Amino acid sequence: AKEIRQNGNGWFVYSPIIHQIREGGTFIKLFDVMDERPLVPVEISLLGQLLLRPLGSPPFPREPAQFVEALKQHVSVASKVYDPLRNAVVPPVNVFQASRKMVPLSKNITLVLSQSLSIVKR
Repeated sequence: AKEIRQNGNGWFVYSPIIHQIREGGTFIKLFDVMDERPLVPVEISLLGQLLLRPLGSPPFPREPAQFVEALKQHVSVASKVYDPLRNAVVPPVNVFQASRKMVPLSKNITLVLSQSLSIVKR
């Protein structure tokens, strides 16, 4: 779990079930590289959907800001998982950290500001 986080993938929890999948072997290359390098946005999208998207539901949006919104919605109802680094049960994805990986900083600032302004207007 430490190696995953140290390689830039701390946006998701390396839970015991992910460890079991990797130990048992899989044809999904994503599970092989997560401890070697930071995942790129398309890989983040794939893993985020593998972790959060209910079976039979439509794919998350491809556009980064809309993808982050879908993550937020799904994390809010997702089952929590055990995080061995924190020794706690937490949501499987840290949306803030994932958004920093998916959305360029300038767009991320704009997204946060627009969300803050919409809260103030209410």
